[in-house]
Amino acid sequence: MENRETNTVNLNMDLEEEELKSNRGILIGVIVALIVFPMIVLGILYNLNPGFRQNADNFISTLPGPIGASKRNKLTPEERASRVSYLSDHYLKINEDSAVDKLYIIKQDDSKLYRDIIAQMSAKNPKKASSIVEKIRNKEMDDRDLLARAYNEALNIDNDEISLDAAQIEQAELIIAKNQVKSRIGEQGFEDVLNALSNEKLADILFYMDEIEK
Repeated sequence: MENRETNTVNLNMDLEEEELKSNRGILIGVIVALIVFPMIVLGILYNLNPGFRQNADNFISTLPGPIGASKRNKLTPEERASRVSYLSDHYLKINEDSAVDKLYIIKQDDSKLYRDIIAQMSAKNPKKASSIVEKIRNKEMDDRDLLARAYNEALNIDNDEISLDAAQIEQAELIIAKNQVKSRIGEQGFEDVLNALSNEKLADILFYMDEIEK
């Protein structure tokens, strides 16, 4: 009798568990249908429909806090086009070297804005725009050369330090050299110092260290 009652209780518990799982699955489906799917649809519309995107931005701009502020500060396509046109006129009017410096900075920060300005400058004054673009390219080459020079200079300094460290170990007595090597094992870049040692000196140090450890 007790076994029958126990089986009945277990069966009821299993049924309740299955029902709970089923309800949980239904709930997840409802959440997906009511929240996730509409968000996907809105995201697609926002990216593909300029009119919908503009209306959404206008609505978001009315919200308080940083979310609304981010859209309030965002230019409309018409405002952006007007400012790009103004800047293209401005950079064509000022001294070429000044225009190069300003456009070079813009190119580093926002390549699309740079391309848009240059495109309008080229349409308005192809000769001057071409000259400015050429100077910007030369400036980029100069910067790359500067980077290469700075890198080579740092590399030479590092190599000098490696050679100096290796020479000190080479000239030191074996026990001192061993202590120096042992204390610097694992130090960043010390492997280069070891590689700069003569094979004979390095073999002596390693042999001596091995004998001491024995």
